[in-house]
Amino acid sequence: MVKSSPRKALEKIAACPSRFGFEDILATIIEANLYNRKGQIVAQPDLILYSSEGDIYVIEYKSNGDKKLIERAKDQLYNSVQWFSKYTSIIPKTKIINGTNYKGKFNKKQ
Repeated sequence: MVKSSPRKALEKIAACPSRFGFEDILATIIEANLYNRKGQIVAQPDLILYSSEGDIYVIEYKSNGDKKLIERAKDQLYNSVQWFSKYTSIIPKTKIINGTNYKGKFNKKQ
């Protein structure tokens, strides 16, 4: 199976979240599906991080700063926050990671 560039970037973020400003991460989920009670997908965030402090971070990764991609990312984050607020008692923190802005962080060795 050949991995896409966005998938590789997500794996790099998940492998070393502190490099991107996320500390004390206990668990990561890449490309999660969040379902409603009818079994329909309502959100597909790129990455979910669980911290030792009890925080949840929902992250969207975009390889560049294209306005349409950023708007789609915002919609995905909104839907994810709505899902968490409906089905859990936690409101996650959200972030869009733009590959253009973080380019140097992806090139370092793990």
